[in-house]
Amino acid sequence: MSDNRHGSGDLDRRTLLGLLAAGALQAADKLSFAKGAVIRTVIKDLAPTELTGITLFHEHITTESADGVVIEELNAARQIGVTCIVNARSERSVSIPNLKAISTRTNVHIVHCAGYYMEYAYPPEIRNKSEEQIADDFVREIRRDGIGALGEIGQSPNSRELSPLERKMFRAVGKTHLQTNLPIFTHNPYGTGPNVPREAGLRQLDAFEEVGVKPDRVAIGHVCCLDDSQADIMKQIAKRGAYVGFDRMANTHPAPPPGSPPPRNGQVHDISDEQRVKEILEFISAGYEKQLLLADDNTLQPLQIGEAINQLEKVQWLTGESSAKIKSMIFHDMGTGRTVSRFVPKLRKAGVKEKTLHTILYDNPRRFLAFEPKNS
Repeated sequence: MSDNRHGSGDLDRRTLLGLLAAGALQAADKLSFAKGAVIRTVIKDLAPTELTGITLFHEHITTESADGVVIEELNAARQIGVTCIVNARSERSVSIPNLKAISTRTNVHIVHCAGYYMEYAYPPEIRNKSEEQIADDFVREIRRDGIGALGEIGQSPNSRELSPLERKMFRAVGKTHLQTNLPIFTHNPYGTGPNVPREAGLRQLDAFEEVGVKPDRVAIGHVCCLDDSQADIMKQIAKRGAYVGFDRMANTHPAPPPGSPPPRNGQVHDISDEQRVKEILEFISAGYEKQLLLADDNTLQPLQIGEAINQLEKVQWLTGESSAKIKSMIFHDMGTGRTVSRFVPKLRKAGVKEKTLHTILYDNPRRFLAFEPKNS
């Protein structure tokens, strides 16, 4: 679906470029990367072929500490094959020294990100800066901090369209990409209220394309929160060449208790995993398996539960063995990697082939994250 601001000539050109990009992705039988392409982690640049495990493209790592339950949670994820995590930016602050220490202690590669979440989290000075000034600020941060991706770039909950300030941010992030080649992934308001149009993901893609970003460098996030039984919007995003993010899995957003104040980020209403499986099957049968990304968009609850279990062990209400078993179950069911431990088996049971699952879990994230460094 197009934005009415585009003229017919521009629409024809954009649609043609999207079709060519999507066709190129589907035609490639062997995974290959441009000469000099890297995946930039917080520790070092990797050749894409060095990333041999599962990558989750949209997670949140707590960096208040570089030990304790955050290490235990990532170790549990590594046990099920997760070897790389993209640490999305939100309103939380990030300690880069702690992020590096966490990566080293768990042997999990971490891709650190730049960007602003949604309008409420923007610094006040953003209002008075131009798109170019915002982009220049991001470029300085990218060069200073070893940034490997731009995201999550968000839209406010239950909103009909990007606000003027959010549109400026999307365009500024697009201009940052043009200076750095870094991939971009978004936060979409799907599932946060009735005002969100089905085409929200397509409109986000429009904002990036307006400044010259190629769709195959963008992942539209939270598409799994859209009730889209025929995968129509998913297919439209992929047809234009972009990646589709299924990154809120296993029903992790229960309704709040009665009388609770509305969450600042909007109340997400999850669709069932059964419907998500059907949508993915539709998407795969349409030939777009190389444009699907999976992740958890993990929450703080598993860490909080892990801390509580540690306290019970400390006061000897639990043995060390019992504590370890409970935490292992909690982290595999609720923590980072639950997509792999809980959702992927449902895809397998529904008939998705191992080769296809390998493409989705291993190859697609490498293809998305790999970029040729520019002016770095």
